[in-house]
Amino acid sequence: IPRRNRQSAAPGPGHPSVTAYGCCLPALTRFTVWRHPRPGAARRRAVSLPPGDACGPVSRGRAAAPRVGIHKVCARTALYRCDDETRPTLLVLSPTFTEGGRIPVRFANVGIAGGMNVSVPLRWEGEPASTRSFVVAIIDRHPVARGWVHWLVTDVPARAHSLDEGSSGTAMPAGAAEMPNSWKRVGYGGPQPPAGTGTHDYRITVFAMDVEHLGVAAVADWPAVQTGMRGHVLAEGELTGRVGP
Repeated sequence: IPRRNRQSAAPGPGHPSVTAYGCCLPALTRFTVWRHPRPGAARRRAVSLPPGDACGPVSRGRAAAPRVGIHKVCARTALYRCDDETRPTLLVLSPTFTEGGRIPVRFANVGIAGGMNVSVPLRWEGEPASTRSFVVAIIDRHPVARGWVHWLVTDVPARAHSLDEGSSGTAMPAGAAEMPNSWKRVGYGGPQPPAGTGTHDYRITVFAMDVEHLGVAAVADWPAVQTGMRGHVLAEGELTGRVGP
């Protein structure tokens, strides 16, 4: 559990005060809250919560007892700052394809007919004012790909809001660090769906971070980068492109 915030609200007429926060906990099954059954008294209660993909209000309690409220539960990732009640969404765009559209073949790997393995151009906007850097990831979401990483970039400076076409390995923003992809090669590796697996969706995600540097190793893989991101994500946005027959 990366972080927990506890904050008691003032008791209202006939109601106990409860802990207001419980967010960003991976595989959350229990959460401890404070209840105040009467003035001057407090006791601790463990509330069972099922793991899930919910990031919103959740409550648990019996009808005979005052309801216990858990303000935020986010078991989808453990990346977000737990003191953020709302997480802005970045707008992520490419000048070469739209959401759910076909990625032009020149951005595919050389194993695809017409593929040139040129990194895709991207731009983004809408980050919080406290953003210090960005992380960019392109991951194949097809079941056979098992989360194959095609491009992973960390420490993109906050002043940068785009990556130019073909920038991988040649014209990255100063300070940005390209990590190894799933081929164990540093930099961009274009889409290359295995024959017979149909069309693959490639999810491009940009994360706004509250730190300039993640402090991960230069050869960090995606799980290691996620560990470094934990608790530092202010916002994120996605763009999905498709490659296949």
